[in-house]
Amino acid sequence: MRRLFAAALIAGLACAGAWAEQDPLRRLEEDSSPKASARLKELYRRSQDRDQRFWVVQALGGRLRVRGDAEAAEGLLEAFKDREPDVRRQALRALSYFTALPRKALSAGLVGRLDAVVRKAEKDSSQSVRSGAAELREALKRYHAVPAVSDEAQSGEETSAEPDVPGGRRWTRLFLLAWIVFFPVLLSVWALRGFPVFSRGPEGRLARSLWRRACSQPGRIAFTLALWSILAVLVSIRGFELMARWANGFALPSAGGLLAAYLAAGFCVLAPGVLFCEGERDGDWACSLLHAAVLTFAVFLFLAPAELFYRLFLRPVPREDEPVSGGFIKTALRCGSLRTAYRACAGMIQGGGLVPALRQGLGAGPAGRLNFLVFDGRFESFFAGPLAFGFCAVVGAAVPSQWTAASWRLALGASVWFLFVRTVLLFAALQPLEGLLAAAENEEETA
Repeated sequence: MRRLFAAALIAGLACAGAWAEQDPLRRLEEDSSPKASARLKELYRRSQDRDQRFWVVQALGGRLRVRGDAEAAEGLLEAFKDREPDVRRQALRALSYFTALPRKALSAGLVGRLDAVVRKAEKDSSQSVRSGAAELREALKRYHAVPAVSDEAQSGEETSAEPDVPGGRRWTRLFLLAWIVFFPVLLSVWALRGFPVFSRGPEGRLARSLWRRACSQPGRIAFTLALWSILAVLVSIRGFELMARWANGFALPSAGGLLAAYLAAGFCVLAPGVLFCEGERDGDWACSLLHAAVLTFAVFLFLAPAELFYRLFLRPVPREDEPVSGGFIKTALRCGSLRTAYRACAGMIQGGGLVPALRQGLGAGPAGRLNFLVFDGRFESFFAGPLAFGFCAVVGAAVPSQWTAASWRLALGASVWFLFVRTVLLFAALQPLEGLLAAAENEEETA
């Protein structure tokens, strides 16, 4: 168990690798040494990853904007030749701060080079690159319209102005500060109410009894908490990246990266339910995790998309007292893809393969009795919701990015991102209970 727990923590650190990579870049961006830009340029030349090159270009733009570093401007001109449109657009947007450079550097032919860059970018096939060229064109027009000033006057103007916090991080830091102040208050209110988690209805009573049964397996509880931590990192950071790209009009990440994150999150959701469902298998964790890995591909690549299409366009979720008879595929879609996986695992405890277990046990009971109604409203209002909000605020304040979107677009994207993180984590909390329920129903049917 210790080895599995350690493996989960190592996997969580690996999932957060992209986040951790940005800390050295931020240190280089804030470094006062003139050699920092040269190191960033070298990082850019050596990097084969598109996202890493994007963050390096953003760090160069920060040095140009804040420190007026001519070496950073040269690096951005080099990055304009990148093969990825997002990186080229970021380089153009960062070059729009060229007025932070000393007047001596501007008079050395840099403005003419920028004019040539704009003319070339305006003919680019990518719309995002052309929009970046429009920003740089506007900056050049403002530069030509303003009379020349000395370096001393320019430096004095920069020091008197309030430094720009990239990525709207000023707002995210305010949200984080508000969360630090108010979350203990909400937690105290929840404590005064008696720490309610499950509702008082029949669904809540069923969930409470299943939770007591789960507490008798502390090893699985600890491993589940580790998987939930990994899941929180995945959905928050990757969700933030998608939201930022959508709000700023960038192209989405590669399909391979999105698919890998989707399957990793699916495993973190599914594995706890499989572990608790197969709890009677003499502690064979390796076998349960192997089943979870196989079922992750089957469920999240085939059954879950088919179930979503079925419920949206063909038929809604059946009532609890409605029979779920029918063909194998139809029964699986009506019962739910995850519940199908748990019933299969419960059937395999009795021996036999995966498909025979599915055919034998699936559809014998109701379509499912656990949903978000099992949670008490006070738990969602005073603990789960604020906790998800705080996690999103930490990610938003820590991950560097720049915003060019309209306020309404940014607010919409942030709201969807927060609701997505909150919903995924609450849904994951239901899965161990679903696994225990499937095992209990299988025991009743075979008794």
